[in-house]
Amino acid sequence: MNFANHTPLSAELLRTTIDKDRILASVLARATFTFARGRSELADEQVWKICKEPTPTEHGMIEMDQVLRKGGVDLFLFGTVIAPGRTRTSAVRVGLDVGSFRRQAIVVGDRVWRKEGRKLVPTPPMPFTSMPLVLERAFGGKTSWDGLELQHPDNAKGLGYYNTEDEAAGGPLPNIEEADTPIQSWSDRPSPAGFGFCPMQSYLRLSEGLKLDEEGNPIELTARLFNAAFPKMVAPAVEPADPVRITGMAGQPIELAIPVLPLMLRLRFGAESFEQKPLIEQVGIEVDHQRMFITYRFPFRYRTIAGQQRTCELALA
Repeated sequence: MNFANHTPLSAELLRTTIDKDRILASVLARATFTFARGRSELADEQVWKICKEPTPTEHGMIEMDQVLRKGGVDLFLFGTVIAPGRTRTSAVRVGLDVGSFRRQAIVVGDRVWRKEGRKLVPTPPMPFTSMPLVLERAFGGKTSWDGLELQHPDNAKGLGYYNTEDEAAGGPLPNIEEADTPIQSWSDRPSPAGFGFCPMQSYLRLSEGLKLDEEGNPIELTARLFNAAFPKMVAPAVEPADPVRITGMAGQPIELAIPVLPLMLRLRFGAESFEQKPLIEQVGIEVDHQRMFITYRFPFRYRTIAGQQRTCELALA
């Protein structure tokens, strides 16, 4: 099948075989937008590309794009947490609303575990004016057991993961926590409060994407395995013009809408032709750059017929 991209967006036709004459296909397109004062527009420079292999970005590794559909819409929020009015504070509530989707976390200043009586308690958080919203500030890290180094299975670069009380004493706590499950004890094991890319090997992601039998053996893969966001950052659906509200990231709320981009895929199989509208599959918001990327998917199947001319064209309607 021939593919023609008549848009300025990064786009690719991805295919895999179902059986000897049936093909599962998707056209993926990734658009970069800029936004300011509540309005967004297609960026002159389309910096976010479709990835044929895992690709490093300033926000971490973005994984290879695949033909298989995801089990929801990946949402990513990148940038710096800014105290209201840029006045030093001990905590900021960060929120992301997209349509009916809601996500909140608490970002607190630096703390360590301190001995009080017979137990460890967190020191009061140090005031701050800004802090990066990165996985390194969430729960996780490395500890040791019987002389062996142990990495947190979901976030080896994080803070607050300890094996003993003695190890925890004087050690840092995470700065980014879920709003409803703050750490109470040094032995707590909360899930990392991630807003960026979730590694494929993460237990959080595997537990969403694998169904196990009573003995713990995998028996089924689900589409959630292919979601690259943390489970709490996967929305059931996102539609063009859905309202977006971000709090805690710029000193004041950011309000905008999912851009309405008139993308259309035209498919031709011999004498038959079809038009298909896209599904939104990912939304990534870079607050510090006032930039957003959206990944669109056009999934379809077709049967190979000898001598048949097959084409697909991506265009702005």
